[in-house]
Amino acid sequence: MTDAEKHFKSGQNSESHSTVAGMGLGKIALRNKNWDQAIGFFYQASQQATGTVSPATLLAIALRHAGKVDKTRTELQRVLARDPLNHPALYEMASGIILIARRFSGSCSESYRMIISTLLIWLAIT
Repeated sequence: MTDAEKHFKSGQNSESHSTVAGMGLGKIALRNKNWDQAIGFFYQASQQATGTVSPATLLAIALRHAGKVDKTRTELQRVLARDPLNHPALYEMASGIILIARRFSGSCSESYRMIISTLLIWLAIT
């Protein structure tokens, strides 16, 4: 366990520092590719810090890495409903579109149909 992890873990017990600690531990988990652990930390932080979209944005990033596409989209919808110009959330939306396009790359016309329908769905939420 690194010094940063030790400090963040000790901060989890403090009501005034638990959100910051959760965010820090979530970022460490993301860096270490511990997707489920990161999801847990960011979910908890997003529940505690309802006035900001940062934890929810990071939660969406962790969900995407874990392959949870529907949950990623739901979380991004929440973020973009509160902050339509949130650059990290918009980037994640674009990443999702690219991911879907790659899945259907076998058929060019099918890929374009999937991209367009996905874009229309995601544009409808913003």
